[in-house]
Amino acid sequence: MNESLEASPLDLREALRIAWRRRWLLVIPWAVAVLGGVAAAMLLPPIYECTVTMVLERPSGLPDNLSGKVATIDPAAQVDFMREQVRSSVFLSSVITSAGLHNDATTHAWALKRAPRPAGMSEPDAIEAFLVDYLRQAITIKLLKGGVFQITVADRFAGRSQHIVEAVANEFLASAKAAQMEAVRRTGEFSSEQQQIYKRRLDESEAKLEAYRRDVLTTTVVN
Repeated sequence: MNESLEASPLDLREALRIAWRRRWLLVIPWAVAVLGGVAAAMLLPPIYECTVTMVLERPSGLPDNLSGKVATIDPAAQVDFMREQVRSSVFLSSVITSAGLHNDATTHAWALKRAPRPAGMSEPDAIEAFLVDYLRQAITIKLLKGGVFQITVADRFAGRSQHIVEAVANEFLASAKAAQMEAVRRTGEFSSEQQQIYKRRLDESEAKLEAYRRDVLTTTVVN
C-alpha cells in the first residue's frame, strides 16, 4: 500500500507526448503575436523623428558692469524652462507660424479633419488649437551631458518634422536672445538710475558747500 502511495517517476516520453498533443496551445499565441506585429508594421503609418542639439552659452567678452548682470545659464533650470515653453500656446503658435504649417495643404486638410470644433469656434481657431495640442505631444526636450539640449520632433512626415524641429530651435534661440537683451537693458536702466542718484547727491553736496561758503563770507564781511 505504501508503494502505491509513492509518486511515480516522471516519464519523459509521456511528457513529450502530452506536449506534442498540446502544441497548438503554444504555437497559436506565438503566431498571432508575430502576425499582429507584421500587420501593425505594414498598416500603421511610419513615424519620423528629427533631432536638433543646442548649446546655450552666456555671451563672452562682456564689460565688467554687464558680466555680473547677465546670469550664467544653468542647464537643469534651462531644460525645465524649455519644457514649459513647449507647453505654452503662445510659444507653439509661433512655432506653427515659423514652420509654415498654416500654408501646408496636407497639414491643413489633416488638421481640419481631426480637429474638434465646438459651437462658435471658427475653422482657423479650431485648426490652431488642434495643432498646438498635437505639438505638445510631438516635441521632446532632453538634457544631455555637457549642457547639451536635444530637441526631437516625431511626425508622420519627415519633411514636416524637420520644419517643426527647426522652428522650435529658432524660437528657443530667439527667446534666449531676448532674455539676454532684457538683462542688458535692465543693467542699463540700473546704471542710469545710479548715475542720477549720484548726480543728485553731488548737486546737494555742492549746494550745501555753496551755502556754507556764502555764510562764511557774509560773517567775515560783517565782522
